[in-house]
Amino acid sequence: MLERVHLVGISCYRRSQEYSHGGLSLQECLTLELVVTKSGAPNGQLAVELTDIAWKSMRCTVAVDGQFAGLSVDIRREAGDPSTTLVLGVKPLKENGTASVMVEDDAQLGKEAYVALLGPSGELVSTAITVIGGGKKHD
Repeated sequence: MLERVHLVGISCYRRSQEYSHGGLSLQECLTLELVVTKSGAPNGQLAVELTDIAWKSMRCTVAVDGQFAGLSVDIRREAGDPSTTLVLGVKPLKENGTASVMVEDDAQLGKEAYVALLGPSGELVSTAITVIGGGKKHD
């Protein structure tokens, strides 16, 4: 038989004495599973996808699916560096999820660049590699 010692609301059991449990409690049967995500997006990222990148000369038109409200489009030589922008101006996505931007330097034709989707405060949300003017890469 097990002897229990009570000290101001605390119970403990003595070593080498048999313990008779009396059954499982709810707390002993359940295992907590907690998943934390950023509001509105799986894995803490915006659920947005670049679905189309189309070039007509030096103008690039992009189409986006998902949560694109408040996002803008830029074309950059280096995805994470805003100072490497190649467009006349960053353009916000329209209500239908499209936007078009113009590369100002025609010497960039045929070079690789990044289409960058930017969040409301300019943070990089998503990127895709493209060739300016479409087609294949030229060096």
